[in-house]
Parts: sequence; C-alpha cells; structure tokens
Amino acid sequence: MPNPFNDTLIGSNPNRNSPIPIKKDFGKRPDGTKKGDGWLGVIDLGGGIVATEYTTQSDAVKVDGKRIDFPTLVPTLTLDEVKTMKDVILSKGEVPEAIMQKAIAHAKKQIDSGHSVFLQPKTIVDQVMSAIKLK
Repeated sequence: MPNPFNDTLIGSNPNRNSPIPIKKDFGKRPDGTKKGDGWLGVIDLGGGIVATEYTTQSDAVKVDGKRIDFPTLVPTLTLDEVKTMKDVILSKGEVPEAIMQKAIAHAKKQIDSGHSVFLQPKTIVDQVMSAIKLK
C-alpha cells in the first residue's frame, strides 16, 4: 500500500503493489542511536531525499529527569501537518508549536505505556498480531 504522505510511492516495484525500501540505513539520531522506518514510514521529500524521523527534545519529555530525543513525525499528524514537516525538514527549521504538542503527547503516551518513543520492529509485529486476533 502506498504511503499516503507521499505524492509518489517510495521504492515501489512496478511489478508488485508492495513497497520496497530504498535503504535501511536512515542515519543516526542526535543521541547516536540508529533511525528506523519511523511511525509514518519513508516520506519522500523530493530530489531523492527521504525522511523517516525528525527528532527533537523538549523539557516536556524526560525520562529519569533527563531530556530525551523523540520523533516529531508521529501518527497523529494530519496530511497538512506532514506537508509542513517536509518543509521544516528540508529547511532544518523549527517545528511548529501545534505539531510539537502532538509529538510531545505521543512521546508521553509511549513512555507512560512502557514503550519506546520511536517505532520498534516489535511494535509492527504487535500491530499485525492484534489485527489477526480482531478478525
């Protein structure tokens, strides 16, 4: 299924309907940990540039009293907000306050439920397993 946040499917195989990742190495976060596929998948920024995360910090998100990195590309963003984030990422600009508040809320929810603020492979498996159980 195409990523709804892209104008064109990233890494698509013309012979199949499933996406093929362009690469699996999306670089590192400011804290040195490896970036993954991200909550919204691989987002096409144009010109061969892609993003899976745009990491930030805030005094509103701490673990053991320390600020932590957390993603701003989260599932609660609207399509318009994702388009705004594409521009922010390309310009290395500041995250708009409304988007920051959604990212903070998402990070806090993940922390409160004992999960990483970043999408983990097991999260995908859990979602698939939940979907299978619901059918």
